[in-house]
Amino acid sequence: MQAKPSQAEHVKKTFSDLLRAVFQKFLERSAKILDSLGITPNFITLLGVLGAVLAAVLIAQGKLLIAGIVAGTASAMDAFDGSLARYQGIKSPFGAFLDSTLDRYSEGILCLGLGYYFYSIQRADMVLWVAAAILGSMLVSYTRARGEAAGYSLHCGLFTRLERTIAFVLSLIFGLVGPGIILIAVLANITALQRIFSVWQQEKKQVREDE
Repeated sequence: MQAKPSQAEHVKKTFSDLLRAVFQKFLERSAKILDSLGITPNFITLLGVLGAVLAAVLIAQGKLLIAGIVAGTASAMDAFDGSLARYQGIKSPFGAFLDSTLDRYSEGILCLGLGYYFYSIQRADMVLWVAAAILGSMLVSYTRARGEAAGYSLHCGLFTRLERTIAFVLSLIFGLVGPGIILIAVLANITALQRIFSVWQQEKKQVREDE
């Protein structure tokens, strides 16, 4: 039997929810302007991926500051495409699937650019941290997708994509890519473990309720 999320999980606000509330008016106005220009949510999503590719190339070349600015701008596209989809009343399963999938590509591409940068400056140890960050980031998304497919509520987690993105962009801008990627690697994997533990807890609770 599928687990039922508790009422507390329904009302709990994530960091993403709080930021969306703060910028709600701005995003709504932006969506109106984008709609008037004939722009679609999927176009913005693809534009974000292209921005991530450009940022990754800049990172690989060691141009960290400009890469951070480009990566931050590309990551912001994720908020605009969602707002535009809501404004246009679009509820496309494919659009949601595409957005989520390309988010993973963008994150992976940025990390690959950073991995090449560390390789070029002969920091093999940091390349391993980049690999750990990629693994943790993918598992954060995978555990939520599999957990929710099984009927569990998984909005928990210390380091979701938004927090990872902010840490990554700031580490580029301030030239702290070493500490930044280590932070992401450690906290992303902790977040994946948090979600595994949450599913285990919810299953135990459901079993007790069914007895």
